[in-house]
Amino acid sequence: MIRINSLHCDACQLGRGVRQSCPLSPLLFNIYIQQLIEEALENTEDGVKVNGLLDAMLSCSNAGLQRIIDALNKTSNDYGIKINIKKR
Repeated sequence: MIRINSLHCDACQLGRGVRQSCPLSPLLFNIYIQQLIEEALENTEDGVKVNGLLDAMLSCSNAGLQRIIDALNKTSNDYGIKINIKKR
């Protein structure tokens, strides 16, 4: 049984995703991806920080950028998201 506020309804099967062209789709994606990025980069010293928060995934060195990408890739895998390196 599912309860929303004080209303009860029967259980239902939940799937994945939203309908194509649903206005909630970009909003939900932005919320999801922001959390993923924050988690991936919470322990890194690389990147551009503004007021102590990571603002951009940039680095002064190739090694720093690789650490950022590795952290993002690992967390993306944990979230079940695959990064497509072939897209430009």
